Amino acid sequence: MVEIIRLHEADQAALLEKCETALAAGGLLILPTDTVYGLAARVDIAGAVEAVFAAKGREEAKSLVVMVAGMEEAVQLAGPTQRELLKRLASLWPGPLTLVIEAEGVPWKENVAPASGSLGIRVPDSPFLLRLLRMSGPLAVTSANAAGGPEPVAFADIGAHLLEAAAIALDGGESGSGIPSTVAEIREEAVSILRRGGITEDELNQALTAGKEGEL
Repeated sequence: MVEIIRLHEADQAALLEKCETALAAGGLLILPTDTVYGLAARVDIAGAVEAVFAAKGREEAKSLVVMVAGMEEAVQLAGPTQRELLKRLASLWPGPLTLVIEAEGVPWKENVAPASGSLGIRVPDSPFLLRLLRMSGPLAVTSANAAGGPEPVAFADIGAHLLEAAAIALDGGESGSGIPSTVAEIREEAVSILRRGGITEDELNQALTAGKEGEL
């Protein structure tokens, strides 16, 4: 049975420990992010990731986003030819930007992206979630809704089936922008937008230009 906890009324340090313990045991976590409510699992626990796919009714061909605590961790997941371009976009993280990279040497990639050689990675602009990521390591996070359904901005929007799938659900009330992250793919010396969201194409291009100038 899911344990529902009011995020802002709980002792934050104790709550972080509780969430990290549940994730390490293979449990799922529902929590607010900077965009919408998310359903999270440890990327390196195959059964937990499978439970996320099952709870959402999500096709395995659709990869799960991997959230990390910062750029240093993100760079470690990327192939050598993509790392410098990835670093140029550092000014946009934390934030609503998911970058699709070619993964290299990632032992758990098949768990979250079984039908792709790429990974979608993001650093969320959410203080609690960032603290949790520093403790737990990378998490597979997807919106806490059934596949094809509306993405929940308020805790009350989360369906009973999703709640029942989680070990812990954090109630932060109405939280996040409600606007999904921009999804962009790194390709050689450019970034191509796959889904428009909270970061505009102009912001991406400006970050790329400023990052390149910073390398000179």
